[in-house]
Amino acid sequence: DRLVPPPAYLAFTKRVCSLHRFLAVPEDGQALQQGLEQGRVVLELATRILMDTVIHAWGSAEVESWVELIQSLLPGGRDGVERSRWLLDMFVADVEERGSFISHLWLFKGLVANRNLDARTSIVALLGQAARMVAEEERSVSWEPNQGQQVPFCFCDSSEESDSGSDSPLTPRAPRAAAGPQAGAKAAVKRPSLTNNYPTSATTLARFIDKALELLPELPPHWRHFGEYFQLFSIIADFGPQEKAFFLSRRVVGRCVDVFLHEDSPFAREHRHRIRMGDKLSSPNFTYMMDLVTKLVCSVELEREVEPPHQEVPAPTQLPVVGVLDNTSANMVRHKLFIKKLLVDVVNPPKTRQLLQHLSWNHPRLSCLVLTAACEVVESEEEYGVLFQILKSLINLQDAFVEGRTDKFVVCFLKALYNNLQYPEACVRCLELLAEEISENPLLRQMVLRAIILQNRRRDVCRWFEACLLRSEGETIRLAAEQVALAIAFPALRSASAQADAGTPRGTLGGGPAVQARATADQQTKTLFEHLILMDEALLHTAAAVDRPRGFSCSPLASYVRCLSTMVQLSEDGWFKAQFRRHFGKFHQLLDALNELGHEMDVSKAELIRLFYFCALDSPETLDLLTDQFSGVRESLLGYYIIIRPHKAHIIYNRQNLPFLYNLLLLCCRHSTSFTVFLMGHRNSMWAVDNFICSSTRYPETLAVLLQIVDVALAIKGHPEVLAEFKQRLLRVLLGSKAITNCPDNAVALFRRLVDDVLVNAEDLHELLESSVLECMFIGLAQSHPTCSGTGRRAFTPQEDTIAYAIRILHKVLQALEAKKVEEDALKTALKKCKCRTLGIQALFKALQDPSLHRGLRPAAFDVCARLCAVDPACGAAGVSELQRAYEATKLKSLGQIRMELARSVIEDANGETGDVGRGGAKKGEDVNGKKEGASGATAGESTKNDSSQDSAASGRPTGEDVVELWPQCRGPTEDREAGLILDSQWWELCEELCQQCVEGAEDGGPARWQAIVRLILSCVLDCVPDSMGDHGKSSTIRLSKIMDDLLLDCMAVKAGDGEGTKGGGVVKTESDADWVLEAVRGDEYSSAFPLRAILCYKSLLGHDPILDVVVALLKLVVPTWERNWIRKVVQQVFADLLEYVEVVKGMKGVTDQQEAVSAYYDLTEELNPFFVLQRVPGLLSMAVELRGDNACCDEVEQALEVLQVHMTDEEDQDGFKRLRELMSGMSEAMRQWKQP
Repeated sequence: DRLVPPPAYLAFTKRVCSLHRFLAVPEDGQALQQGLEQGRVVLELATRILMDTVIHAWGSAEVESWVELIQSLLPGGRDGVERSRWLLDMFVADVEERGSFISHLWLFKGLVANRNLDARTSIVALLGQAARMVAEEERSVSWEPNQGQQVPFCFCDSSEESDSGSDSPLTPRAPRAAAGPQAGAKAAVKRPSLTNNYPTSATTLARFIDKALELLPELPPHWRHFGEYFQLFSIIADFGPQEKAFFLSRRVVGRCVDVFLHEDSPFAREHRHRIRMGDKLSSPNFTYMMDLVTKLVCSVELEREVEPPHQEVPAPTQLPVVGVLDNTSANMVRHKLFIKKLLVDVVNPPKTRQLLQHLSWNHPRLSCLVLTAACEVVESEEEYGVLFQILKSLINLQDAFVEGRTDKFVVCFLKALYNNLQYPEACVRCLELLAEEISENPLLRQMVLRAIILQNRRRDVCRWFEACLLRSEGETIRLAAEQVALAIAFPALRSASAQADAGTPRGTLGGGPAVQARATADQQTKTLFEHLILMDEALLHTAAAVDRPRGFSCSPLASYVRCLSTMVQLSEDGWFKAQFRRHFGKFHQLLDALNELGHEMDVSKAELIRLFYFCALDSPETLDLLTDQFSGVRESLLGYYIIIRPHKAHIIYNRQNLPFLYNLLLLCCRHSTSFTVFLMGHRNSMWAVDNFICSSTRYPETLAVLLQIVDVALAIKGHPEVLAEFKQRLLRVLLGSKAITNCPDNAVALFRRLVDDVLVNAEDLHELLESSVLECMFIGLAQSHPTCSGTGRRAFTPQEDTIAYAIRILHKVLQALEAKKVEEDALKTALKKCKCRTLGIQALFKALQDPSLHRGLRPAAFDVCARLCAVDPACGAAGVSELQRAYEATKLKSLGQIRMELARSVIEDANGETGDVGRGGAKKGEDVNGKKEGASGATAGESTKNDSSQDSAASGRPTGEDVVELWPQCRGPTEDREAGLILDSQWWELCEELCQQCVEGAEDGGPARWQAIVRLILSCVLDCVPDSMGDHGKSSTIRLSKIMDDLLLDCMAVKAGDGEGTKGGGVVKTESDADWVLEAVRGDEYSSAFPLRAILCYKSLLGHDPILDVVVALLKLVVPTWERNWIRKVVQQVFADLLEYVEVVKGMKGVTDQQEAVSAYYDLTEELNPFFVLQRVPGLLSMAVELRGDNACCDEVEQALEVLQVHMTDEEDQDGFKRLRELMSGMSEAMRQWKQP
């Protein structure tokens, strides 16, 4: 029908029916009775509108709202019970329509014929509420189960119920509707009589259930919608034991099973409808039916087939007993067809599992029946999820028949597994279930192992294990069978094995500690191992010789061997290795057979090597067999067929399996000297070196083992000829390899073991220079340092790091070239072929700046840098460029910048912690250079020598705020100060050589070239200044100053018109070069920084003529670019220093030691040198005009000179005093000139 009734009409009727809820409750009895009667009328009206009108409309929203309205009209109390009775009676009432008699009209329309799920659910909720109210009223208070009383809700006693045989009909056939005698004729419609042998219903609820159960034969045509019909009965059965007992008296279990089986039911001939239920897309909903059947069956006490002591133990699924299950229903529920259909259709899995457990408990026959049916389903179906859960619950039932049930499961399940071999996915699922349950069920483990051992003797057990492990064509089946074997061997490792199969590579050598702790072998493990190792040899050779396609090859032998190797690996018992040695010849023959086949990526052969390796670990007896020179085993091992291809599959295969082969060879080499000698002479040893060391970086695991084998071979004693030949072969492979540059780390690792043999004679050195080994050293240097290669690296260590080995190798080679007097041209030619030599030099310079570089490597690194930069111009240019970059990258900020940043930070952090501001504007804990105390960029000596600069900043003396006050630092901290000075001296010597090379090679370089050279020289000088008090720092400062002074002298000579510069080194050739140099000096900030450091902080340096000359020369060039305020501050600072010497001189009067006085005055003369620097700079003398008003300062200086002059007259015969008198007279003359207008 699906009509659309007028919405206004429905809304009006709903409002009318809802008004009754808001009427006031009358007080007198008559009015109260009238109100109750009105409520019944409203209930009847609302129910009829729902079932005669709304139920036919589209949509379920109206049905739900009307059901809610009717539920509100069912109040508690007596009146609500009466209304509920009327409601239940009306739903199962028989109705005459159009000359036909229709029974259960409303119930049929609401729960069976209704296509709307929400509407059916709402009707179930309404009837469930009404039934609960009626049941609470009609339930017998004195009834108790199993007391021989009458059936609840019935008249007759339960003993009056006639017994039903197994073949008696469950219910008489009743027609759905009967037509009248003729069309249009009025005939009396008579309800058909139903004869049954059930106890007579005595209550409304009982009559309702009986009438509702009469619809069971009419359900098949409506199989899409009858789920809620059974839901109603399930709800009623949950009311209590009396309701369950009533259902049992009506044989509901058998009648429901009859509907469920339908065409397969024993009573199918009596069915009214023979329509097929279900189609390809959907199945009938028997979920609530199964729920009802399980509740009823578990509420009766079934007959058990065990001895009396075990009968007392109730089943875990047993519910309180409420009655007895009739024979017909018991036979129906135990029917094999019913059990199989439950499993095939996957009907309500939790309730199905509960029912089958209840039937199987302490019942051997039913247990075997259920297991047989389930295993037959395993053979025929593809979905195993629910089925396996049910099987697991059955075999884990702990009753008196647990052993028999487990044995029956093993027999039936293994038969089903064997029959599923042609369906790999199904077979694998079965094997996985078996492995999982074996690891958790010790009894099942024992039974399955017995089935494996006795499969040739028991007729009911097929040869399933061999078929799955060796004969199956599907690799997945073999792997699953392997898991079954390992589960039997080590049940506790089931989860660990699953994780290894999911993501752990097979290349792992040995199990971890956690795995070893759980791998405990018992007698059953040994039994399985013995069975496997005694397996028919012909069968193994047949499995090994199976034809396989080219490429990845996994013969049936792989899983078999892997089972053996895993047992040996995970067990500490030496019994397994002893068994292997007893049958060693069989496995040796298998290895030879697999080698002859020559399959690529043969997993079987790889697993066989893996077995050999684990049997050889900690087993000298096994190693004796492997290294025997007469058995041919070592020929088989070294003749192992390996193929190298650049494909991903080949790479993965080799990385996982080759480490086992070479670790096995390593064990044999360490065990037997004769085996080592045989390996050293075998052709495949050099093939391995060439392919895994010199030609590829894809196999780091194999590389590590190969290098260990080489170490063992090189350490052999007693065979000098063999060792010498082996070394020569290694050198020929290494020096002759064309692909060695692709794997520089490998080349470094191998060559460091052979470098001492190359340095013996000049011929080998020439061959080395012609090879690509030097290029590998440079590539290794470049790739090992993070700033060159862009990748991270470990901390420098002299034993492991590639850069350390490369430095040592280069140092030895360069020393040997010099010692053997090999022509320098040969080295130059070799270096020109090295395209990465500049990157290597850059890496060396970066390493020298890295504090983590081991101290023992630094001298070698300095020497390599100096030699290479001197020989090769490209290396020298790279070194200069890196030196410039190093100084510029570490350039520190000026005082002005630091003060501006500090002021800015103080303003920004005004509301936070600002810290104490110390002298010079620096925060507490910082010096004026903006560096933290103890920072890595400053050494102890440097911070001491900066004290005068800090004092100047604190007292307001001139500091040249916009002139660079600081100098770059590129040296790391050293705990040993003396060692640090030695390393610094090597660095400065390298800097001197590079600076000299730059100056000498700067011809026609252009302004940018001269600017870079000037900057480099000044940077190096400033780096030496902090350590100039030491011999190394002073000498380097002098030599670097000499280079700068010579350059300036050449410029002056050229500018003066003397032709090419000859006063220095003749480097500056043209006037344009001189202009470029001078312009570079004037424009470089370091040209001001170095003189200021010398005259203000490190005055003793001025006692050396080259330094004094270059300071004066620089000042003459840069002073014109200074502001006059700067010049004034510098002059005032020098005068202030002179005033301090007055106190020094006065303190010398009491000196008795003549030598001490001479030393003190000599030091004093050195400290006065800044004054003469000012005197020699014309730009500074021009400040005399501005100083005329500062007579106080001039007078103080004159007084100091007079005091000094008085003290000098006492010791006129001393050279120091003579020099001091000369200086003082000069100073006095200068002061007189300055004081004149």
